[in-house]
Amino acid sequence: MMPPSPMHLRYISIQTPVAQTTRDLMDTTDQTLSEELSLLFREDVTVSDVTSHKMGDTQIALANMSYWKLDENQSHYKQTVLVLRDSHLQVPDFILQSRSTGIFFNVLTQLLGPSPIEFRNSPKFQTKYVLSGPTEIAIRALFTKPVRDFFEEATEWTIRGTESCLVLCHQNKIQTEHERENFTEQGLQVLTLLQEAEERLDQQPEIRRQATLEELNQSTNQLGGIAGLILEAQLKRLAIKRSDLEEYLQSTPPRQPPAALTRQLYSDQFKFLFVGLGFLIFGIVVGTVLLLTMKDNSRLVAITVTATVPTIGLSLLLASLRFHRKTSRTLRSGRVATGSIQNIKSTTSNVNGQHKFHIFVQYELNGTTHDTKFNAYGFEVDFAKNLLSRGEPTRFLIDPKDPNHVICVDTLRVTEDP
Repeated sequence: MMPPSPMHLRYISIQTPVAQTTRDLMDTTDQTLSEELSLLFREDVTVSDVTSHKMGDTQIALANMSYWKLDENQSHYKQTVLVLRDSHLQVPDFILQSRSTGIFFNVLTQLLGPSPIEFRNSPKFQTKYVLSGPTEIAIRALFTKPVRDFFEEATEWTIRGTESCLVLCHQNKIQTEHERENFTEQGLQVLTLLQEAEERLDQQPEIRRQATLEELNQSTNQLGGIAGLILEAQLKRLAIKRSDLEEYLQSTPPRQPPAALTRQLYSDQFKFLFVGLGFLIFGIVVGTVLLLTMKDNSRLVAITVTATVPTIGLSLLLASLRFHRKTSRTLRSGRVATGSIQNIKSTTSNVNGQHKFHIFVQYELNGTTHDTKFNAYGFEVDFAKNLLSRGEPTRFLIDPKDPNHVICVDTLRVTEDP
């Protein structure tokens, strides 16, 4: 049966209930869908060829999405995604990724990929898919034997599920105009299958679907092979113990921050400091040598190098020192305030291979309400998304000299005490 004529609906970003109600009445835009996919994939996603309509209780959007993975290989991903949002659906966060049939990919997945959720009575499913997510019990209950049997025969899907939304694609494949209708029909079959499984999950109210911050902390360490060993070593160095964090927050300013806390907050900034210092020294030395050795018109190159490179280095150096000074002041003398995360917005920037997001927050201090934002990367974004979707009160350390500079305590990497 053909779907009804398109009705342009705005897909709802994860926000507070009031904001959701308001946004539900607005039109779908490419920018909205791009922001939602950026948050879900944690990349700077752009979309094109967007179509959207509503069929029953299901909002359907089809789009071509692309993003650059700014790692050593500078990979460019382009794929058609089907975004299905149904108010009756409530799934735990999960990622289902099709394995390649290539030996190289399978070896690479074992070495660098996430530790999958395994099903002993579905060995074929395990050879074809990697299934992962923070709430393993709920994901196991959702992926029943009929669901796993279905995917054993349908081997090309990559699916991300979160709350009332499913995002489906064939990894790195753009669907042609003729393929889109069949792709949508197949995606709706997957939605129906998971809706039926989710109804059975409804009969087990003791199973919690939404991850706690503790589970998110644990899930970020669920990598297998070499990557898991490397990540575990990094986290041991950077993470702060829960008891140490709480003791620190309850102490009276000026406080002495735990070493693990300062390492975590300063780890990336030290790179900028050294890079800035390197640019400054390199520019001065090379520029001076060029000025002394070049003549006539060639001196213009020397002047350009001498003026430009040290300026870039000095800017990075000053920015790093300013961040260090404000962060150090906040850690030692900052007031603890409780507030909430209001919104999460993608940016067009990447730092050290991680996409940057702005986290918009609100807190109250001394009877005054403040609105501000901070930058977040990687797992911090997942933590902020979790706090936002659950409407959880969130703790912040407030800079005593700048109320717009905050450190979000509840998005820090924390290890639970044994």
